Amino acid sequence: MSEVMTVLHVGPVNTRGGIASVIRLLSENPPDGWKAETLATHVEGSNLAKLLFWRKARKALIRRLKSNPPDLVHIHTASDYSWWRKKRVALLARKVGVKVVIHIHSGRFDEFCRMGAGNEVKKICSMDGIEVVTLSQVWHDRLKEWVGDSTIMHNPVDPDIRMEDVE
Repeated sequence: MSEVMTVLHVGPVNTRGGIASVIRLLSENPPDGWKAETLATHVEGSNLAKLLFWRKARKALIRRLKSNPPDLVHIHTASDYSWWRKKRVALLARKVGVKVVIHIHSGRFDEFCRMGAGNEVKKICSMDGIEVVTLSQVWHDRLKEWVGDSTIMHNPVDPDIRMEDVE
């Protein structure tokens, strides 16, 4: 029997919103042959609380990468400060040879790139061992200039949802 692979989902695990919902669904329903773990990098609250939480998460990531690295780090990012934090996660993972998925969730990531971040996004997304995921063909096309060819992955749907739950 083959060894189970581990994916570490990195992002706003315990907060409100769409990205956290996607992380929860993916981590609770990993593909066959995989186990999923999460690392929260964001907390709701003041800017100071967010900064302190990020620093704690970064230290935990560094410890994890040194002691028991996952097979894959799946980074969930939006634009702005989310990107700048997650860029560091990608660089840390690649430094120790862990492959990375950068999953772009932002509805304004193209604007973010046009407003000055595009060159840095292009630099990170074109690194060996990094693959980019976008949410639709439209986002694939809009972001191609900065992220290259991306894999399209629509937001998942809870596999336990039943029609009577939505009626």
